[in-house]
Amino acid sequence: MTIHSLFEKQVVANSDHPAVVSCEKYLTYRELNEKSNQLAEVLVEHNVCTGCIVGIMMERSVDMIIAVLAVLKSGGAYLAVDPGYPEERIRFMLSDSNVKLLLTQQHLKTPNHPGLSKLIMTEQLYCNRSTDNLERNVCSSDLAYLIYTSGSTGQPKGTLLEHKGIENLQSIWANNFHITSKDRIGQFASFSFDASVWELFMALFNGATLYIIPQKIIHDPIDFESYVSENMITVLTLPPSYAVYLEASHISDLRLLITAGSSSSSNLVNQWSPCTTYVNAYGPTEASICASLWVAPSAYFEGNSVPIGLSLPNTHFFIFDEQLNPVDAGEIGELFISGCGLARGYLNRPELTKQKFIQHPRIPEITIYRTGDLVRMLPDGNLEYRGRMDQQVKIRGHRIELEEIEAILLKYKEITEVVVQAIRDEQDQLQLCAYYVAQNTISTTELRQFIRQELPIYMMPTYFVYLSELPMTINGKVDRKALPMPTRDLSEQSNHHQPRTNLEELLCLLMSEVLGVGQVGIYDNFYDLGGDSIKAIQLSAKLNSHNLKLGSHHLLKQPTIAQFGQSIQQIHRKSDQGKILGNVPLTPIQHWFFTKKLTDKHHWNQSVLFYNPERYETEALLRVLKTLVEHHDALRMTYQMEGSILKQVNMDVSPEVFGFNVFDVPHEDEEKFIIDQISEIQGSKSLEKGPLVHLGLFRSKSGDHLLLSIHHLVMDGISLRILIEDFSKSYEQIIKGRKVILQGKTDSYQKWAEALKNYSYSKEIVKHIPYWLNFNAKVNQELLLWKNDQVQVSTQRNKRNLKFALSKENTKWVLGQVHHAYNTDINDVLITALGIALYDWLEVKQVVINMESHGRTDILPDMNITRTVGWFTSQCPVLLCMYEPDNLSDWIIKTKENLRTIPNKGLDYEVLKYLSTESLRAPLVFSIEPEINFNYLGQLDPISSSPYFQLSSYSSAASFGPEGLGNISPNNELCYALEITGYITGDQLHLSIGYDSARISGQEIQHLAEGYEKQLIRIIQHCIDKKEQLRTPSDFTLKNLKEEDLDMIYDVLLSSLNSKH
Repeated sequence: MTIHSLFEKQVVANSDHPAVVSCEKYLTYRELNEKSNQLAEVLVEHNVCTGCIVGIMMERSVDMIIAVLAVLKSGGAYLAVDPGYPEERIRFMLSDSNVKLLLTQQHLKTPNHPGLSKLIMTEQLYCNRSTDNLERNVCSSDLAYLIYTSGSTGQPKGTLLEHKGIENLQSIWANNFHITSKDRIGQFASFSFDASVWELFMALFNGATLYIIPQKIIHDPIDFESYVSENMITVLTLPPSYAVYLEASHISDLRLLITAGSSSSSNLVNQWSPCTTYVNAYGPTEASICASLWVAPSAYFEGNSVPIGLSLPNTHFFIFDEQLNPVDAGEIGELFISGCGLARGYLNRPELTKQKFIQHPRIPEITIYRTGDLVRMLPDGNLEYRGRMDQQVKIRGHRIELEEIEAILLKYKEITEVVVQAIRDEQDQLQLCAYYVAQNTISTTELRQFIRQELPIYMMPTYFVYLSELPMTINGKVDRKALPMPTRDLSEQSNHHQPRTNLEELLCLLMSEVLGVGQVGIYDNFYDLGGDSIKAIQLSAKLNSHNLKLGSHHLLKQPTIAQFGQSIQQIHRKSDQGKILGNVPLTPIQHWFFTKKLTDKHHWNQSVLFYNPERYETEALLRVLKTLVEHHDALRMTYQMEGSILKQVNMDVSPEVFGFNVFDVPHEDEEKFIIDQISEIQGSKSLEKGPLVHLGLFRSKSGDHLLLSIHHLVMDGISLRILIEDFSKSYEQIIKGRKVILQGKTDSYQKWAEALKNYSYSKEIVKHIPYWLNFNAKVNQELLLWKNDQVQVSTQRNKRNLKFALSKENTKWVLGQVHHAYNTDINDVLITALGIALYDWLEVKQVVINMESHGRTDILPDMNITRTVGWFTSQCPVLLCMYEPDNLSDWIIKTKENLRTIPNKGLDYEVLKYLSTESLRAPLVFSIEPEINFNYLGQLDPISSSPYFQLSSYSSAASFGPEGLGNISPNNELCYALEITGYITGDQLHLSIGYDSARISGQEIQHLAEGYEKQLIRIIQHCIDKKEQLRTPSDFTLKNLKEEDLDMIYDVLLSSLNSKH
């Protein structure tokens, strides 16, 4: 079968399962298949057919995966070109492969090449094509991809690989590794490296989800551990030189670690094998990535070297001596490989192909590949790697021909002889050292710059050693054993600059240790001294041990201590990991809640209803609930009156702090039974005694439904997502028999509440009082929209909802390109459109709305609440003044500037109102009561990617998100006459208008909704049509800059330009 047909089988089996995830973007198997089919149709129109090689030059992204599949579906073979390669190397690869079509991205610089056409990868390129699978005559022996590796001639060589080699790996992935749709596979390797093919199709052949790990995450082992843990990655393939910097206990969900690309060590095996299944893989590119596997024992491994294992199915090993005779068991010989995974050979290199792909000496009909690797067979049949026959080495997973580096250096006009050798440094890692003969010593920086023009960074020598002549043996060959070990002490150099601060002194010491050199100066270049990606990771790890953080990606742009020292961040104190007990001050939003004097204040919840067709394990759920209630302290709150004062108290863990009920659902009226019981659970909370957390398990004929219900006083939307992530992760750990490991606590809700109280009388908040005084003066206090003394207070029973959604295309615009015109964000656009719609409907000159936000602002120094559970929402009144409706530009700018001038995104307003002292807030009058509430919730899906925690079909009874049907008692009073809630789900912007039907008619709301949608589309079109960006005062750092000031500056500049012409 072909690669793409194996993928298409999974599309049928796992249509709506996530196939690939990259940052915030993901595609299901169905979506990935449809997009790649559409792009494949475009490629066919560009004459791509069987055997055609299509270049793909893209950064790591979902688009890259679409492109790979599209090329294969069209019948072509792909050549992955790393955008980070030197331009000369890219030119050679494109020329040598005779690529006629290159798929690339808009922001990438691509070389011009005779006869080369380029397609910029955007959805507009293929969106109007058919989504059906293509009918192309492609078979397993057709060319699938082309990989360039280092070549001894000074130029890389292209290896031609067929579909059947990757098809053969499927049996290993499915039968040995047991990859299923429950797996999440990390994509670590560069796309120009064949390990990426292994990672990609290990996932897509088995219904698993591929996670494309961002490069900046890979650069920092601590961030990498966090990413792998947070995303519950289960399978990773890593070079041993990277895996050694990771802590196995920090990655609890990883069930399979495969190392490949270079030699492993017994220390590394013993570091990982107690925590996960450890596999050491071996295979040259010419044998379709992998030829053998060794599975480590779970017990302690005592061997001196790590075996490369046994050959894969349909792959055969032969160990021959120099005369191509088999060696005896236990003797060292060269490894030869045969089987269906062998490459066709090397592109445009017939002599090299003939030399490396030879007939078996005794069975001439079998082709065998000469690896150049020395091995011996162990008594148990496994192979042990014993080095190379030639000058090829593998460093950090990259195969490097030393002769290619030598050929490049010999192009340098002053060098007459050169030898490149791999040596081991103090950390026992292989490093490249270049020994050269010239009339005089040459600047290392100059040599590095020269090499960088033609070779990728991984082929850059760490050391350059000047010799007057090369040592020779009596036979006239270079005596490699006599080559001196490189040593460097930089302190004597004339340009050596000593550190100026304690931090720089520490950085110099750590950089010296990592690079294995003498003293370094603050202007010494990390890479010129032998630094590379692994050394950058080592430096990052050492800094972390000093509570300092530097993303190793900073080193690429800031390679000297004087530069990257500016980007060092202090890792502040670690948050208290202990249990939080005792009194907790009420936060502003909690004060607001209690001032409402709701009839059923105990029934105001956040909740979600999950579904699991395979049923939940009751004991596991109970353990999870206990673990989470202990870990997330705010879930144990109670609210008790002491005299006339309401106290919020953080209780200890006890059976009273959570509820757990199990129901057997009758077959008849299943949905009604579940909804009725949910209503009971939602209304059963006690603020005085607890619990505030309830779990309801409903066992039905078709599977289990699970309700998680938590009172809003201790839960908001962000907190619920944190809780769901921890819930699903803990449950999966327990049912797999693993120890539950959660991410460390961030600062407690108690600490946040106390810090807000301190902030409430700080000098910082006093500075913002004038803004709110000015705000009060502008508001027409007499303006009432719907408040009418003749109508009694409305309750939730009177609330109705009307919803509409923008198209996917308009949603894409409003999330992206629309904001280029005026440098806006989505709130600016949504509130501008709302203002115009309200003006058209109500015909008033101003409207005050209440604007909610998540409230997790960074105004409090040294405070980390990124994973703290609680109710953090902040809200403040916003004055919308009405302008000339035809002048869209004016509306957008004024709304944007209005929102930008609100101090601290509105947090201060209710801090002043509820927490500040009477004397401090005395000048302010908090009499404004908006009748309209606005809340944009952002992206709501997916709630959970765990197969055990998918949304129930009955979830409207307890929905996660804007409506919360069943979350609030129908007896509770309405806080607003009109509630506008926006959110993104299913790639569409949804807007829900909740309204008090006792005051506002459905016909009026229909008019508002139509007007709101019309104005949104009008703004989208206006912004897309605008070719140049218009900067507004808030885009500049100068404080108190007004629009008229900016207009005057622009006029002066324009006048100056005109006068010059």
